[in-house]
This record gives sequence, C-alpha cells and structure tokens, in this order.
Amino acid sequence: MRPPEPPAPPWTDQDIILRHGSQMANRMLQYLVAHRLQMKSPSHRITNFAIEEWGMIGPRAAPGHRTVPKIDQPCFDIALVERLLAEGQLPRLMIRAVPCDVAALPPLTNARACFPAQPAATATPGAGDLAIHIRLGDILVPGRHRDYGPLPIGFYRGLVEKTGLNPIFIGQIGEDWYSAALRAAFPGAAFHCGSVLEDFEALRRARHVAPAVSTFSWMAAWLGEAEAIHLPLSGHLNPRQSPMIDLLPTGDPRYRFYWFDPRPWNADAADQARVTTTGEVREMAAGDVEALRGEARAAAAPLVEDWRARFLARIAELAT
Repeated sequence: MRPPEPPAPPWTDQDIILRHGSQMANRMLQYLVAHRLQMKSPSHRITNFAIEEWGMIGPRAAPGHRTVPKIDQPCFDIALVERLLAEGQLPRLMIRAVPCDVAALPPLTNARACFPAQPAATATPGAGDLAIHIRLGDILVPGRHRDYGPLPIGFYRGLVEKTGLNPIFIGQIGEDWYSAALRAAFPGAAFHCGSVLEDFEALRRARHVAPAVSTFSWMAAWLGEAEAIHLPLSGHLNPRQSPMIDLLPTGDPRYRFYWFDPRPWNADAADQARVTTTGEVREMAAGDVEALRGEARAAAAPLVEDWRARFLARIAELAT
C-alpha cells in the first residue's frame, strides 16, 4: 500500500510526472532520468513518484496530466526532450515507460547523491569475493518473462575460475530447481537472501560483482564502486535480443562484458537442462560491444523516430 502523500505545494504547470508501479530499480531508473531533465530545467518539479525504500514520496501532479507528452518506451530522444525543456516548449511531460538507455541517465555522482548508500544487515562481500546476483522469483514461471532467465551455472563456474574469487550468491535463492542446482555446483559457497535493501546494498558495496539479467543488480552495481562489474549480455541486456534497451556502459572501465546467444526464455524442461548443464565464459572486446550497440541503435531508430513524431505532435496539439 502506498504511504499517504505529503501536502502538495500550490499547483504548477511545470511538472515531470512519473507513472510508477513496477519494481524498485525500475522506479529508480524513471526518477534518475527525471532528475537529469530537472537539471536542465530546475523550475520543473518531479511528481507522482513513490520510492518508499529510500523514503522518497513525491507531490501529486497538477490535474490534467493524462494528456501531456509522454516518454512511453524504453528508448527515446533524450537530447530532443532536453532541448524542448531548455527552450520552454515543454512545461509538462510524463515518464510512463521504464527508460532503459544508459545515455539518458545523469552523471554517476549525481545518481549516487539521489540514492545514497543505506544501512544493511547482510554481510558486505570482501575484497576476495565475487558477489553474484541471482534473479529468480516469477521468471521461473513458464512463459512469464521471455527476455529474462537465470544464467547458465557453467558461466559462474568459469567466472570463478577466471577471477580466482570466492563466490557469494545473493538474491532470490529458495527451494526451486535452479537454487538446488546452484547449491550442488558450489557446495562451499555462501548464499544470502535478505530484504530488498539488504541485497541491494550488499551488491552495491561489493568490490567484484556479477549482475543477473536484472535492473535491480544492474542499478546496484552501477551505483557502487566496484573494481570490476561482470555484466552478462543475456536476455534484455543483449542488444541483439532487445534493441530498445541499452544498459551497456562501454565507457566505464569497471565493466567486463560477456556474450550469450539471443534466445527466448520459456522456463521449460529444455531451458532447465541448458542452464544447469552448460555454459561458458565468452568475454567480449570493448570494440565488439560498441559495434553491437550501434547495430541495436540502427534497429531501434524507426521506433525512436515514431516516438519523436508522436511526442512533437502532442506538443503541437496542446499548444493550439
């Protein structure tokens, strides 16, 4: 249940309105893009957000916000939105989708200031540990999330061998088939399943971290100060599988990128056999990752152009 909203200040026509309702990291992504836009136009308020985990509840937007121009897909033209804000042509807008474009985020120092580290009870991984996030839960339901899926256990074996670090598995580890296979493959490893913030902070504080196919661990690793982030290009993190999503910080020296062949995740018997019996480490060169991003941008260009036309048309309609 959403906590009571604080008293709203007098209505203003300059709102950046968030349409929240999904998982914590997705709400954080929305807020960070709004924060970047607010940096371009400080007179705009950020409204309608609820990130209770950080004690952040925004004021309500002024009435009539359903008709405002919207960012309603993961990739869009951030430069266009910033220009329109700077020129005073965009008094109100809504971020309805979860923006999944690393180029639309604010500088890392600003993002860390928005979401400062929180106290956490889960033990912080040490300098010789590799914090591995496990995203399970609803993705184990057949047909639920075709662009997610757990990573092959063989990948983790290879990563541990490659790095020489001690694996610590953090996240949604339960009594399911994947958790059982993971425990069998790493009988001496530590397993932690804490609260949302406890797991987030453990990943954020780790010196070496391997995110899952998950915005949760992507955000924790990006906000943190790890020496190395081992990011899998799997599921929606693979631009060839999801060209509208670009969460690959190729200019950040902390990142190592690993290739996984695009494939839908069905959580059926064949998928279970694949992720528990196979898997290898295939690290990509930085140039190859950048080329892959360019390929995805070209594939997504018509969708961005369509969004741009709809966005400008709504602005023109509201101006008449």
